[in-house]
Amino acid sequence: MGRVPALGRNYAMKKIVVVACSNFQQEMLKISTHNEFQGMSFCFYPALCEVSPPSDTREILHDVLSSSGEKFHFLFAPRSCPVLKYMRERPEITHIAYDYCQELVACKVILQQQIERNSYSVTDGWLSQWREHLRNWGFDPSKTLGFMGEFSSSIVHLKTGVIENPERELADFAKTVKLPTDVIDIGLDYAKNLVLASVYDRMARKMGLFEEALDFDLHRQIADYAMINEVLMEIASLNSVNEVLEKISTLAEALFAPEEVLFFEKFRDGWREIYSSARGSTGAEEVLQIPENPEDIFSLEGGRDLWMKIRHDDKLLGALKISKIAFPEYVDRYLAVLGNIRSVLGLSLSNVELHEELKTIALTDPLTGIYNRRGFFDKTKVEFLKASRESKSLSLAIYDLDNFKAINDSCGHEVGDLVLKEVTKIVKDNIRESDVFGRFGGDEFIILFPGCDLKSTLRVLDRIRVAVGKIKEPSLKGRELSLSFGLTTTRDGTGSFEELVALADSALYEAKNSGRNTIKSI
Repeated sequence: MGRVPALGRNYAMKKIVVVACSNFQQEMLKISTHNEFQGMSFCFYPALCEVSPPSDTREILHDVLSSSGEKFHFLFAPRSCPVLKYMRERPEITHIAYDYCQELVACKVILQQQIERNSYSVTDGWLSQWREHLRNWGFDPSKTLGFMGEFSSSIVHLKTGVIENPERELADFAKTVKLPTDVIDIGLDYAKNLVLASVYDRMARKMGLFEEALDFDLHRQIADYAMINEVLMEIASLNSVNEVLEKISTLAEALFAPEEVLFFEKFRDGWREIYSSARGSTGAEEVLQIPENPEDIFSLEGGRDLWMKIRHDDKLLGALKISKIAFPEYVDRYLAVLGNIRSVLGLSLSNVELHEELKTIALTDPLTGIYNRRGFFDKTKVEFLKASRESKSLSLAIYDLDNFKAINDSCGHEVGDLVLKEVTKIVKDNIRESDVFGRFGGDEFIILFPGCDLKSTLRVLDRIRVAVGKIKEPSLKGRELSLSFGLTTTRDGTGSFEELVALADSALYEAKNSGRNTIKSI
């Protein structure tokens, strides 16, 4: 974050003691080696959640804190930690509170995701001593297996990078508890930013205690870290790339005062611009080239342009350009700031990508690639409300394959799946991008035609019906394919969406009873 003059820095830093759980000792000692923590001291209390507190716990904690002298103590501990009852008698200690133990090193959203998955999260530091932790729990291998199996479905390694070969320890631990594993590379940037921002924020509230010793640079540093932490905590909970980029753009504008913030993603053999702070989401298709540089964070144009390539798990996710900053003389400080932001931003963008993948899986039929029942309803309810507001026509058709069960029985389910995919392709080729197409279940499919009246929809459906009848698939053993359609239309957006579906379904029933390979409307 830049060099702070020695007088102000030393006076402030020598008064700061970070108190944390010994479960995170290795992580905290690692971040303490960074320049930003120079002069700040760390001490650790026993992990009281794993053992019955010894009778001399109070004395142990008193010794830990007293050894650090008359300084400002910042206790990092979750609200449920047993250590807090021993802190009540030490009101001078400032408690930095959060909900989960691992929030000291990983953002809350990641931890909540793992809890929802019924996963047990461990860090490098914890893994390095997992056998000791199990002994402290009082578990033999059989008890451990039963305990972990009852409360967890998997082990998630929050990889902080503080030990060598954590993979071996993870494998040994997983083998003992007989659970599958997953790895999330979180690094230590989040922990570093959290500790600094939290401490500086609380220090800012205590300014009156040493106001004269704090110069402008230290004040600026305190403000910068507090702002960075606030934004990084916000983006960790976002599920949209644009929302993340907007937050990062706002942060960059506040920190660097640039003319423009741009974001690029890999595209074909180059890059494309997808976001500009001046123009918002761009989605440009143009193939661009960004400057080559052996470093992921660098400056150009005499320090006026800042560049940052964003990665996660060695995957290149994008590149950020902060263009024409106001004070290039502070470029070294600004590059250090970007170094603090990069991994958290990479993790956030990776989480967004994962969220989109999971959302797609949840809303998409795996065989045909179109919406499943849930995805269709989610999408079409919005269209229906829009049609209702604007009093526009809206058509809905339901179809199924005639005698599809006989095809499965005589030709096999693989042939049945092939037929469904072939028919789906024909339908997609004959409807608009604005139309909504989904699989209702089995061989029953549904299509919504926004702004389409009965006559024009009938023409589209008949075109699909004729095209399907021309399919000549050798594996069908001479069987011909046909579709039956049920169709209904609302002309003014009245009624409910559920009523529209019910009418189309009734029309389909009528079509099936009238000889199949036909279209009936209500």
